[in-house]
Amino acid sequence: MCDVTQIHICPSKRGVDNTLPISLYSTAFLFHQAKVGTSGKQLWFSLLDRRSDNWAEIQGPVTSATIGGQGTVFLVDSKIYLFYAVTADSAIYYNVLDGVTWKGETKVPLDGISVAAGAGPSSIFYKEKIHIFYPVNETTFAFITLNTSTNTWGKPTEINLEVNDDGKNPYDIGITSNITSPVIFQNNVCNLYNGKIKATTDTVYLEGRVRINIFNGKATMSDRQVPNTYLTAKPGAAVYGNKIYCFHQGNKSDGAIWYNTSSDGANWVGDK
Repeated sequence: MCDVTQIHICPSKRGVDNTLPISLYSTAFLFHQAKVGTSGKQLWFSLLDRRSDNWAEIQGPVTSATIGGQGTVFLVDSKIYLFYAVTADSAIYYNVLDGVTWKGETKVPLDGISVAAGAGPSSIFYKEKIHIFYPVNETTFAFITLNTSTNTWGKPTEINLEVNDDGKNPYDIGITSNITSPVIFQNNVCNLYNGKIKATTDTVYLEGRVRINIFNGKATMSDRQVPNTYLTAKPGAAVYGNKIYCFHQGNKSDGAIWYNTSSDGANWVGDK
């Protein structure tokens, strides 16, 4: 049994949401969305003092505008990269912290492939580049890469979800969640997301289905439903012991957390 400790990192007037933890130089950073007064939600952060084991006063905001969806944070070459979507222009921005100084907000060159309303980016370090994934609309998400060594961006590329579900029954496939959960598994990127499907003979979507999109760096290799795994929010993904884990809230919105595991991304043990 583990202990659960409540963390008070900001005044009650700020509503905390979507936490993003990461560590740098033995210091824990906790990024989160917070709302101040009548302004929209922005990204703030707090630090864990390793000497006293206490959380320092909230710092920020890191962002200058209201953000949509959830941000994503990644550590590369002892620098924290923070990516987030700005509601006003459906764009992704990022900031870099070297441990002391923020470099300043910079807009990601999406070349017209904008972020869906209310959505946010997710990121993974894959093939020596940061890959940023984000929903474009209800049937498409996209990715763009950043080479941190040269600070150069690739071209954004759309990933259209397959019309045929693994070549079996024809389905229209859509995205319900406003962010995907990518992990590296068996040398591919596995993106878990809250999906929806509709048989071509039906008129309504069946929502709240966990789906997994397997991506090789250039194109989708497969996009399939995780069997009998239902949810009410975005899933969380992790890799441990040569297995991929899918954590999610159950479909009854009762706060219960379930998980499912797979050793190949195709065959799943079943929800527990």
